[in-house]
Amino acid sequence: MSFACFVPLWDLWDLWGSKGHRLRKDDVFGLCLVGIGIISVIGVTAPVPASVPRSAAFALPANAVTLENRERPASASVIHGYPRIVDGDTLAFGTTRVRLFGMDAFEQRQRCRRPIHNTAPDAAPLKFDTYRCGLQATEHLRALIGARPVTCVPRGRDPFQRIVAICSVEEASGETLDLGRAMVRDGWAVAFRKFSTMYVPDEEEARREHHGVWAASQETNDETLLFEWPWQWRYEERRDTQRRH
Repeated sequence: MSFACFVPLWDLWDLWGSKGHRLRKDDVFGLCLVGIGIISVIGVTAPVPASVPRSAAFALPANAVTLENRERPASASVIHGYPRIVDGDTLAFGTTRVRLFGMDAFEQRQRCRRPIHNTAPDAAPLKFDTYRCGLQATEHLRALIGARPVTCVPRGRDPFQRIVAICSVEEASGETLDLGRAMVRDGWAVAFRKFSTMYVPDEEEARREHHGVWAASQETNDETLLFEWPWQWRYEERRDTQRRH
């Protein structure tokens, strides 16, 4: 293509130098620019040959992870491996952090309340102590995973640019265990209604059956919450930090 561009260029110079064909050098320069522009447009807009799949022509590296929240082939979007458990709703595959979709686990430093069992014969008012429900949430997720590999299907990104995904492990029976659903159903996370209502029925079941943090409500025979919602706890923590500074 580049060689073909020079042929008319030399012809134009010959015409300029021959008698009766006086072209200005500026004209020649302008014609060359037009020619180069046409060649460039043809090169940019030329379609990929039908014999070459477009996915192959613009292929990503083999180890790339698709991060956009849109439909992608399963082979490009699935994350599979043995993650480190960061907290009750976050996994780390190497340097890639994955946030479990549709649920919110109690934070690592978060504490919840529970009643102290009263052994006195009289019906004294209940007393409460606190326990590290956030740490228990982390340990529960660790127990659910065990030594098994985890498969995560990305759904997008959260405000902190972490991948948000539905993650699961394979049970001995061959069935798939949705880790987000299990955490909510067992009472160590709640449905993150702001982003999804997928696990609301599981949260209602956990509350009804008094699993996890909901167990304290059964002991008090009261539906008053003995914990802060995880997002509420984070908000209070940020506000307290701002006040201190």
